[in-house]
Amino acid sequence: MLTHSRPRNRLRPAAFYIPVAFKDRWFPPADLEYVRFFLSTIHWRWCCWQGADNGNVRLKQDYLTRIIPRAMFPPMRDRLVGLGVIHCDYLFDRGKRAYGYRLQPDYRKTHRIVCQNAALSRKIQSVCSEEEVTPGPVHLWLEEAFERLAWDMNAMTRLAARAVPDDGTDTEEYRQRLRGAVQRIANGDLWATVDRFGRFHTPLTSLPKQWRSLVTCDGVPLVGLDLANSQPLIAGLAARQFYASKWSKHRLLQRTFAQQADPYRYGVRPADGRVDGVERYIELCERGQFYESLMQPGDDRDTFKVRLYSAVFFGENKWKGPLKTRFEQAHPEIAAMLRTMKAKDYRRSAWLLQNYEATLFIGAIAARIRDERPDLPLYTIHDAMLTTAQHLPYVAAVVREEFARLDCHPTLKDLDGGPL
Repeated sequence: MLTHSRPRNRLRPAAFYIPVAFKDRWFPPADLEYVRFFLSTIHWRWCCWQGADNGNVRLKQDYLTRIIPRAMFPPMRDRLVGLGVIHCDYLFDRGKRAYGYRLQPDYRKTHRIVCQNAALSRKIQSVCSEEEVTPGPVHLWLEEAFERLAWDMNAMTRLAARAVPDDGTDTEEYRQRLRGAVQRIANGDLWATVDRFGRFHTPLTSLPKQWRSLVTCDGVPLVGLDLANSQPLIAGLAARQFYASKWSKHRLLQRTFAQQADPYRYGVRPADGRVDGVERYIELCERGQFYESLMQPGDDRDTFKVRLYSAVFFGENKWKGPLKTRFEQAHPEIAAMLRTMKAKDYRRSAWLLQNYEATLFIGAIAARIRDERPDLPLYTIHDAMLTTAQHLPYVAAVVREEFARLDCHPTLKDLDGGPL
């Protein structure tokens, strides 16, 4: 079965994805729509890989109680915990960490229920829109291209049933997440949201890269490009700014990410001055040899990448280990930058690098393609870009030219890992 995309209609009634095992009789009828909203929000964030801390989805109570009456929420939450429907970690750190929630294993299979309360549906849509970064012209253009896609739902359903994660996480939980995303696509509940760091989240960013062959545009397969060593390379470009001057370093470290601000307002520009260690690091990434330079005999590349990001790029400064020591010895300038980024909050290295990446790929590259060829179908997956075969040479040329503006010349790969 091929399912065709349709425009995301913000006026459609809100739809809830509710655990099949959940029983309506557990709550008074007047409370049910609010309970469904809460459960569906947990499921939605979880399916879109927005969980952290062992899969917990962190939800601010102030956000939830804009929909759920404030006096109703705590007893509702605690009753769901007592019934074994959800888990709550009850861990709170003002300004840093909200309570974490997750559906318990027996309640992760869901079915779709349309909200029957028109006023509540409008309120949900209004509040959700306010919580999102307002999409700009480039985001709306990227979203419109989804009208041209068709999805092989039968194949996706079969693959979800036997998918195996490559990062060592729980296999059944991984499959349940994929089933949830596939279910939403099949129902036409497509999503296109911009986070405060500028990343553009869509169904394509939530599915395994091996599934991209199951999506067609105007009846033809999607092809695309990826950058070798993309995330380490972005860190190298950020390091040029970090070491360029005191003002450049200050500007990089003091970036803020307000929910309603333009996420690309800082832009990307060439940095004056060069540090030899940073340039050697960038050249290694440009050649696509960064991971191999740190791997040891017997290391699996995919597993190694997960370990490296966890231990070096995005882990807390206090974490130590042989891999981190190896990186610090090989690239002391990059290691020093990352330590400084994470000094006050270890999450800031991820935020800063994600914003730099999104500013380059969406704020610069995708925006340029929109201006030059508005009829071209383009789909971004963070640091990868998909289109049809006839347009790939042009897209690749734009990517090379925009990186060349930064005095950077990355290795481009196709979706199978071959050189472009």
